[in-house]
Amino acid sequence: MSDEPPEDPSPGTFVRLGGLALAVCAALPITPDGRSFLELLRDEFARGVLDGLLMLCGFGSPFLFGLATFVSGTAWGRKLGVELVRTPVGMMHGQLLLVAFVMWRAGRGVAALGLFGFAVVAAYAYVTGARVRGRATSRTIDAVHWGAVVATAVATWCELQRVDGIAMGWGLHVMVAIAFALAWASRPDVPAASST
Repeated sequence: MSDEPPEDPSPGTFVRLGGLALAVCAALPITPDGRSFLELLRDEFARGVLDGLLMLCGFGSPFLFGLATFVSGTAWGRKLGVELVRTPVGMMHGQLLLVAFVMWRAGRGVAALGLFGFAVVAAYAYVTGARVRGRATSRTIDAVHWGAVVATAVATWCELQRVDGIAMGWGLHVMVAIAFALAWASRPDVPAASST
């Protein structure tokens, strides 16, 4: 007997709007010097197309995840299915593994080893299709929930750097709140999280 449901309901309106709000965070000041991700991305594209694409697919993956979550409820998004959301979540895991490893090896950042441990375990669970609360992340809403939990964890770790005197931009506070609300709203056991 397959544990995959016969249909993949799209995320509900609140979840989709949460995704859009997360994507909009790309325009908010997130760096200690007050620059937004979009400003950083523009600077990278000015250096070269490859630099810009690497920045977009790496550090931009949480914002792409938000955009994918929003689009997942449209007719076009439903045709693409769960992979629309899983793709930026996979990019988030790849970037997280890389950055957490580099931070840990360089001895930089508060709780860098903890972040690296989280990155390894979360990536392993993601790649092997680990079951979350009895369900694999094969439905769009489950992939949204997984991505939102990872985004919340990473953004919260960035906030933790205040302990080391690194004050990120206020946009990161907004991002933490939105990612947490998205994780809460997309819980698989919440009927309103998805719509058919």
